[in-house]
Amino acid sequence: MWSKKQRIRLTAEKKLLERKMGHQFKFYEPLGDTYVAGRVKTSNGREYKVKLVLGKQFPDEMPKLYVVSPRILPKYGGGTINEEGCSHSFHTRLMGPLGYVQICHYDPSLWNPSKSIFSIIVKALIWLEGYCRHLKTGKSIAYFCDELKSKTKFKLYYR
Repeated sequence: MWSKKQRIRLTAEKKLLERKMGHQFKFYEPLGDTYVAGRVKTSNGREYKVKLVLGKQFPDEMPKLYVVSPRILPKYGGGTINEEGCSHSFHTRLMGPLGYVQICHYDPSLWNPSKSIFSIIVKALIWLEGYCRHLKTGKSIAYFCDELKSKTKFKLYYR
């Protein structure tokens, strides 16, 4: 399924992710469908599972990022983020398979192959922390993501 160039890129991506995140996230390739998945424990002690699905044209095609566990994400004050669909305030896109929340990690019009899987995983961590703060305060996830991104010291591009 993957070209030689893509296999070289995926090997480099895997090494970068392992170096920066240990073995918290793993690459999976069942039946040729490649994705990266891992569990994250947020600062409030809650655990989430995220899944980054790589399309057949990766890295030219932007991967899709989902929160797969828990599948239903309640909002402060009632309702669920799953009901929001595409939302700037919640940094979400249209729902994924099985109703998974799809996190908006980059503007598709700004996607380019220099962005790494690691950078997307960092954005997932930022989103999850923003979500936890939303549950506590009711402020938008966008508010907290902007605040946390400004404090992030990681290099977010593939080198």
